[in-house]
Amino acid sequence: MHTLTTLCASWDKINRIIGGCTAALVLLMVLLQSGIVLARSAFNFGNLASQDAVLYMHAALIMLCLSWAFLHDGHVRVDVFYHRFSPLRRAWINCLGNVLFLLPFAAFLCFSSWDYAIESWQNREASGDAGGLDRIYWLKALLPISGGLLFIQGLSDTARQLLFISVIADEDTPETC
Repeated sequence: MHTLTTLCASWDKINRIIGGCTAALVLLMVLLQSGIVLARSAFNFGNLASQDAVLYMHAALIMLCLSWAFLHDGHVRVDVFYHRFSPLRRAWINCLGNVLFLLPFAAFLCFSSWDYAIESWQNREASGDAGGLDRIYWLKALLPISGGLLFIQGLSDTARQLLFISVIADEDTPETC
């Protein structure tokens, strides 16, 4: 049980690091977009590559932060009754939701985008627009990576929920003489 807890904590730490790095991406994206607006407004100058860079950063931010948002319970939840439930019932709901919905979705995302990303890398896919960025394949590689990160974070959360359930079950079990 200690090994599983350590493994979950290690994965959570990796996701926190990824989230921290992508936070810097947000600042860079805002600064670049502000510069684009200023250049267009003040100097009537536009650059497609810089606009593509903002788009790529935004897509990377979303894909890399899927698992980070899940770790911090920042995902969308239909919370009609959930907040009224006991911690044990919430753990069961989280565990079942992970197994029935999150893990299959993350696996689907990872496996269905794998060939798409590989083909893009093999062709060194670039922007179809003149002056656009020439490394779309980097962005497409983030699709299976984001699915993998989300899958592993889902496994970590499922393990954490099951550990919680087992601890509560042990406390509720009457001791035998």
